[in-house]
Amino acid sequence: MPWRQVRRLLDFGFAEIRYPVLAQGSRRSLSITNAGLIFMGLPSGPDV
Repeated sequence: MPWRQVRRLLDFGFAEIRYPVLAQGSRRSLSITNAGLIFMGLPSGPDV
């Protein structure tokens, strides 16, 4: 995904960057927030 699209998702609060516990080989990941799921018309909430 191009950085421009990632920035837009982050700016609107539709995604967040997850930082795992730092260990050898760990990587950051991009997670969709509940607001992002609602925007895309997908079910959201704690059970998802």
